[in-house]
Amino acid sequence: MSRQNRVLMVFNAKVNERKQQLKKHGRGAIPYSDYIALTENVDVDYIDRETIDSILWAKLVRRFLGYMMALVLVAFVKSRKYDTIYADCEPIGLPLAFLFKLSKSKKRLLFIAHWLTPFSRTVFLDYLKVQKQIDTVFVHTLAQQTVAIARCGFASKQIQLIPYQIDTEFWSQQAYETQLAKENRSRPVPEKPYICSAGLECRDYGTLIKAIEGLDIELKLAVGSHWSNTTGAGLEGELPPNVKVKFYNYTELRELYANAALVVVPTRDVDHAAGITVILEAMGMGKTVISTRSVGQSDVINDKRSHSRGDFKRISISTFLRMFASDELSDLQTGFYVNPGEVEEMRRSIVHLMENPEKAKQIGRNANLVVNEVMTVGHFKDRVLAHVIGSTYVADTRVGTNPELFREAVML
Repeated sequence: MSRQNRVLMVFNAKVNERKQQLKKHGRGAIPYSDYIALTENVDVDYIDRETIDSILWAKLVRRFLGYMMALVLVAFVKSRKYDTIYADCEPIGLPLAFLFKLSKSKKRLLFIAHWLTPFSRTVFLDYLKVQKQIDTVFVHTLAQQTVAIARCGFASKQIQLIPYQIDTEFWSQQAYETQLAKENRSRPVPEKPYICSAGLECRDYGTLIKAIEGLDIELKLAVGSHWSNTTGAGLEGELPPNVKVKFYNYTELRELYANAALVVVPTRDVDHAAGITVILEAMGMGKTVISTRSVGQSDVINDKRSHSRGDFKRISISTFLRMFASDELSDLQTGFYVNPGEVEEMRRSIVHLMENPEKAKQIGRNANLVVNEVMTVGHFKDRVLAHVIGSTYVADTRVGTNPELFREAVML
């Protein structure tokens, strides 16, 4: 990187802590995060939560206003030494843009925006008018791209649509097999087939629980500890005996995915990519995913089915396969979408795939191919740094179809 473009990155995470964990345990033992990738072998500086914990005045800000605002203020103070600022979320990027506007700073500001529609975000856009202080906003869905341009007042050139990402060296059957070998144990065989899901954000587990009513299927949910707040997720009251809720750490969650028949991600009809992490993790594990096709979740899964028993035309071609993949890859069936709140449609999809396990396995293999070819943490790093650093950045991730993997794919 040319020192004429001095870059400061701002992460709402503890970067060094994760680096030390990776150094101790190695790749594949714990997930390799995007903030690690963006700072390794790249000439950039960064601040993170550990930075806040090392500065007295920043710790005071954190105590009363939280880590996010402390990161905003430290980034603003340090920004005078830099030309370009990158933030990993809009609760940091938008307040920073406002401070740049007040101070008339001329910095390149780029940040990830997961969800632009809450009032806590739109206040900066509708009333404080910070759009001109922002160089680039990265979004993960077509819905948020539309919101940014049509609702939030950004120019189209300011918005970059890029896929979300996972660490495919961790979320893989191969990494799971390596874990089993290290622990000198065999792959567990479930007493009965089970499906699973994970996460709490904007979930609709009530629909999923109703969909499996009367089926000889166990549902395992990784939704946090016993004390997690499940309000609004459809888990209120007494759960059926075939529904199990438990906290899983990363390696336990990987094992949960690895031995599941299917992964189902039911969400409310929201305009951001709720459930995207679980969808990609499951695809990385080679599992077929059934997901709610919400306003904000329609860009990842290729659902080539052209009709259903209902009145909803379900065909959905992945935005990101159209953008980044070959025509052959774009033709693969990689999962099922269902309408929000559609109990019968979800039930039919679950039953169909449980009754056709070979088809489910093939769709899972296709999904795994897609993630490895389009949505890895390496791809994410290259796409972001191409904008943050510019033309001097040399991508280190090959993008394109791997013939060895492609032999595993089948057009369905």
